[in-house]
Amino acid sequence: ELLSQCAATIANLVENETNRVGMIKQGVTKTLASLLASTNNNVARIQEDVGRTLCSLSYEDDNHAAMLEDSCCKSVILDLLTSDSKIAATSVSSAIGNLAVTPQGQRLMGEAGVVTPLVKLLSSSSSPACQRASSRALCRLAASDEIKSHIIEAGVLPKLRRQLSHTQVEEETRHLAAMVLCNLLCDASHHNAAVSSGFLAPLAEMVNSSSALCRRYSAASLCNLSLSSCYHDNIMKQSGA
Repeated sequence: ELLSQCAATIANLVENETNRVGMIKQGVTKTLASLLASTNNNVARIQEDVGRTLCSLSYEDDNHAAMLEDSCCKSVILDLLTSDSKIAATSVSSAIGNLAVTPQGQRLMGEAGVVTPLVKLLSSSSSPACQRASSRALCRLAASDEIKSHIIEAGVLPKLRRQLSHTQVEEETRHLAAMVLCNLLCDASHHNAAVSSGFLAPLAEMVNSSSALCRRYSAASLCNLSLSSCYHDNIMKQSGA
């Protein structure tokens, strides 16, 4: 009970932005790692509060360098990302998205091993909030040319296609999936994999979506694919031209 209260107290304190930089300087990530390592009946609650803490800390740009260079911090992120707590995984997915706003952040997060667990969180068994958070993180990571192939190899395409193809999926989830795909398709070497995975039809359908963001990013994905002339006829057929 005491450890759970400690985790909750830290999480509550860093909701106040004035406390966030100070907490990092005081080495709070080592405390978070110790809390996770404890054998406690309230392990799920501790995981949730540790995840909440990391998400709050990552809102401060001044914390990014310290968090990205901190092996303890990256270990905690990976532990929560692969834990049974989807609430904690959602929080750290958001933290990864915040930390991966720069090429350095993308590289260090990729090297930390977050790609495969983030792709797994796109599963339909994850909550919509978890899928959105992992999609945002993958979208940031997919901006890195070095990480694009890793994301593809982790099996992201079938999961993105499911999100794009099912109209009952929330519009925000669908446009985030299109954003991930758009970034991946900036590299023409991935065009064949995307076309072979059946993306043309759902992308063409999304261009007519009521959501402006769905329209924007599906059109951008098709634009990237159109850079490969071998797919022009297919794109024209799917668009009804």
